Amino acid sequence: MGVGGVLVATLALAAAPLAAPTNLDFAPAATPAREGAVVLTPAAADRFDAARGYGWVTPPTGAFTGPAAWSGVRSPALCDGVS
Repeated sequence: MGVGGVLVATLALAAAPLAAPTNLDFAPAATPAREGAVVLTPAAADRFDAARGYGWVTPPTGAFTGPAAWSGVRSPALCDGVS
């Protein structure tokens, strides 16, 4: 049916369950992952893999861990990362 001379169509798609993890922790390899997360480090092993469904296309050049003063003050998930 048209609206103002324009054909309008609706398409409903069923969402497939995600195969890849949806909780990634971008951090140095030496740090523990957040609970329920998969650590994604700058390492070559974490390059994108279509079969796995996630990874770096262009990996970052480094990783960091925050100062010890942050321990107990900030969430562990906010105390490290990649750059």
